[in-house]
Amino acid sequence: MMDSLAPYLHPPIEGRSLVEIPVSWVLDDAPFFMFTGQRSIQAPGPALQGWITEFDGITETHGVTNFTFHPQIIGRPSRLACLRELMDHVRHTPRIWVAPLAEISAHWRRVAGEVQEPPGPRPPA
Repeated sequence: MMDSLAPYLHPPIEGRSLVEIPVSWVLDDAPFFMFTGQRSIQAPGPALQGWITEFDGITETHGVTNFTFHPQIIGRPSRLACLRELMDHVRHTPRIWVAPLAEISAHWRRVAGEVQEPPGPRPPA
């Protein structure tokens, strides 16, 4: 699950494959902002810089950046400002396709030749 920068298909079970869309702790808000009693809560600035650097690196390799944000964690004013800045960076990055995971999964199935191409939004060429 955390071993790739691109989605991949698991072996089929009963004729259907699961598309794994990788996640990573470095793209998750919890390690930075969740209080565990064992580490201090991080300031939004370093988290933002880490997310931007990781996003840019994954983009250079044509991978999929799958951020994980929990409303109860990211929902503080300073963190929401950080999230807005991150999304502005993403939106202004050329040739980026921002899509729900279901669309990414459907696209990956098309790329893998598993299904016919349905109508709907497509990633940039």
